[in-house]
Formats: sequence, C-alpha cells, structure tokens
Amino acid sequence: MTRVVPKLVGVVSALAELEALVPGASSLPVDWVEVRFDQFPASDWPAAHRAVGRLEGANVTVLGTIRLRSDGGAHEHDDDARVAAFAELLDHASVIDVEIDSVHARGIVALAHAKHRRAVISHHDFAKTPSLDDLRAIEARGRASGADIVKISTMIASLSDHDALLTLLSSHRDGTLSVIGMGSLGISLRAYAPTVGSALAYAYLDRPSAPGQLSAIELGRFLSLVGARRPRARRFSTFRARWRSCRRGRVRDRTRSSATSAGWRRRSSSPRPRARTRGCSSTRAPSTLRSRRPSRRR
Repeated sequence: MTRVVPKLVGVVSALAELEALVPGASSLPVDWVEVRFDQFPASDWPAAHRAVGRLEGANVTVLGTIRLRSDGGAHEHDDDARVAAFAELLDHASVIDVEIDSVHARGIVALAHAKHRRAVISHHDFAKTPSLDDLRAIEARGRASGADIVKISTMIASLSDHDALLTLLSSHRDGTLSVIGMGSLGISLRAYAPTVGSALAYAYLDRPSAPGQLSAIELGRFLSLVGARRPRARRFSTFRARWRSCRRGRVRDRTRSSATSAGWRRRSSSPRPRARTRGCSSTRAPSTLRSRRPSRRR
C-alpha cells in the first residue's frame, strides 16, 4: 500500500494573522491553512474571503471552517444559517470542514463537490474517547456523507484511548481518515498518528485552537525529522529548477557552437565569449548544489 504523506494544517483564528500570511504565502511551513471563520466577527468575513482568495492564488490550499459551538467552535447562529455561509466560502476556499452531527452535513458536502471542492467531515469529543465500536460507528457515519476525509478528534485520558484511535486508523491508512488526540496526554498522538497514516496533522499558526495543539513549526520539524513529510521550500526549489534549466541551456549553446569554434579562433585574436542562456546571470551552481566530488581534469 502506498504510504500516506500527511498534510500539515496550520490553523489561524484572527483576521490580522490571516492577512499577515499573504505576503509570505510561498514560504509558509504548512501544506494547508485552516481559517476559523467562526472565530471572526461577521464584519470581518468579507476581508477574510479576500485574504483566502489571495492565498489560494498563491497555490496555498485553504480549509474553511465555521465550527458550531457544540463542537468547540464559536458559531452562535443556528445551523441553517451556515448553509449560505458555506456556499459563499466555497467560492474562495478549496476545502471546507463540517461536523458529522450537523443536520446539513450531507448537503454541504454535496455542495462542495458540486463546486469541485473537497470536504472534511469531523467529530469532536472534548470529554472522552468513545469505545472502539462507537468510534467505528462515528467513522461509518462520516463516510456515508460522501466526504473526502473523516476527522475524529477526542480527549485522551489513558493509554487505552491512544490504542482505540490507532486501532481505528490501522484499518483506514488510505488518506481518508484523520485521528487526533486532545489534551496534554494527546500531544504524543498528535505527532505520532500522522506518521502511521493519519491524513491531516493540525497545528496552530497564531494561537492554539484545541487542547494540546502544537505549533506548526514544532510539528512540521518533527514530521520532517522522522521522514513523514518533506519540508515545504518553494523558493529554493524554484531557484534550483531555474539554475538547472539555465545550465542545460549553456551546455546546448556550447555544443551548437563547437563546430565553428576552431575557425572563429583563427579569425579573431580576442577571447571567445562565453555562451549564455537568456535570464541566467551566473555560470556557477549555488553552493548547496555543487558536487562534493573532485572535478576531473583533462
């Protein structure tokens, strides 16, 4: 079975922090950004939508959440009012999160798919971790909604709670299930579960949004250290690809001109100009790309 590479999701709960992410979008330490719209006053939603659109324009996947108060959120209006809010949010964000217990869960998931977006369906238990049979029933309800990923987050109070979530995960290591442990005893599970198949790893970018949540820097470093994911370094990757392209272009230029090089030297006593590819200013590789092997001398 193909190894699941978890998505590191950075959670942001304030408009000012969300807007501050936009200028450095290409160098964010996360794969997705979860925007907690339920934490924003309604007057901030238009500005938040614009910021989400700019992040998506910079190829950052945004997960939009309007969490109900019953699931640990701050949305105080009735569930019916969220349908229109999700419809508007889906015009800007690539992914949305809706609770399994919402009466409109299936309709919101269907709306996301109709707009060619993805949906995460979630369950939160801030008091306990249900039994394994109950967890399987919750997971089956989530899958019945048609969501792309089922997320189950529970409070961890003992080792048996760890085992229950990991046993549930062991039968669905295909990138469609995410399990999360909350509380001080769930911190280790937050770090470990993504290494054994949990689809999403949540961490905060501004302030914790759930008990025991780690920072994006801390969790990202750990997952990279154990090989669960590769660090996101777009700027260096782009520079490296550009340099290699320029290098190939210079080699082609020298090869193309080799047939006439001897005659050119006889006709001119000035040094031969070095072949250059348009847009390339350096003929040496950056230090991080130079081979450590000794060069061959002819």
